[in-house]
Amino acid sequence: MSMMSGTTSARAFGSAGGLILYNATGLLYCTILFLAYPTLHEWVAFHAFRLELPQWQDVRDGFMLSMVAIFGGSLVSHPLYRLFSSAYLFSIFVPALVLIPYFNPNILHEGGAHLLLVSSLILSLGGVGIRRSVTIKSPAVLNERDYLFILGAVSLLVTFLVLAVFRDIFSVASLSDVYQQRAAYRTRANFFSYFIHWQMMLFSPLCIFFGVEKKKRSLIAIGVFGVVVVYGITAFKMAPAIAALIYVAGKLKFLDRLLDYRPGIPIAFLVIFSGIFAYDLLIASSPFLTYYILDRNFVGTGVMQLMTLEYYRDMPYALWSNSFLSALVERVYVEDPFILLGQNFFNSDVRANSGFFADGFINLGTWGVLSMSVAAALTTRTTAIFTNKFPPHFAAMSLPYVMGFINGPLQVTLLTNGLLLFWLMMLVSPRSKSGNLRT
Repeated sequence: MSMMSGTTSARAFGSAGGLILYNATGLLYCTILFLAYPTLHEWVAFHAFRLELPQWQDVRDGFMLSMVAIFGGSLVSHPLYRLFSSAYLFSIFVPALVLIPYFNPNILHEGGAHLLLVSSLILSLGGVGIRRSVTIKSPAVLNERDYLFILGAVSLLVTFLVLAVFRDIFSVASLSDVYQQRAAYRTRANFFSYFIHWQMMLFSPLCIFFGVEKKKRSLIAIGVFGVVVVYGITAFKMAPAIAALIYVAGKLKFLDRLLDYRPGIPIAFLVIFSGIFAYDLLIASSPFLTYYILDRNFVGTGVMQLMTLEYYRDMPYALWSNSFLSALVERVYVEDPFILLGQNFFNSDVRANSGFFADGFINLGTWGVLSMSVAAALTTRTTAIFTNKFPPHFAAMSLPYVMGFINGPLQVTLLTNGLLLFWLMMLVSPRSKSGNLRT
């Protein structure tokens, strides 16, 4: 009895310690991000384009709101849900709240900052109470051999399909002139663009992951071939980034410990941001890594929420008339609302897209943010329940959707990027009698 009591006490202490370290790491990350921003502005980082003189009370309020959001994030116990919610928290909500005094302090006093906080708490608290023992089982599943064969065959079929459709713009020039290749792709985008996204986000990553897991080089080669074709057509930098991340995660199985450790995600953000910033500041001849990693993924997504709150505060609701409701609702804006953001703030046609918060605000204001926040929480919860049947390191399969979740509207994650197809692939995946994928 005393041994059981001691074990329970140790777990409670470990849980409390993880909770405290999560919040302490979050505070340290907020501080470093805030102090680093003026240097990012001096380096002419793309998203650090505005530098107001911050007032102490605004800085204090931004930090207080950030810490409430971080505390909410620390309450999530399910590893995969915490991966999604914490990644979104530290790449979008925290930078937005902390950097408000540099960007536009009025957002603190006009309700925008509190809307960011409420959205953050809805997403975080949506993950409270998920049990790892709960999953969704299908009566119809494939055996391992058939599953991997079908996966490889579908990946090859989709790769050759998009290569045939877009063969006239496929080019190795995408390696040197990213934006010209993207412009060429935009002029040719059509229905088959869905297959490009599914290849990038679903089929190639699954081929690479299962190829590593099952030691099948042919499956890895099929996945890499799909990535090469996608990048040659679109110049989407996310395609090779996802493939590399999936390969490393599958090989090292580092997600087991990272996800089971409550402060793992904030520590990862802190280490990556601090390491890259210190390297570019003290060692590198130019802030190359800052431009390509920190600016977009650690600063830009947060700043784009502030851009959205400022620009669309008094503008008409778009009502999703430029996206999935375009066939039912007359367009409010002739141009894509995210491109309007790029034109207004960057004087270019860059699409300043980010996650569900900005999408909800542009399309339906406060009610849009609240509804999309609830939908995002339900989507993440469903994904977590689907993956409960797998060993922990299989969470690597969901990494493309973590990245897509941060970079685009929720409906894009579900449909264009194929999260619904991912759920289907998980539903029919082979499993042992215990419910776990055979390893």
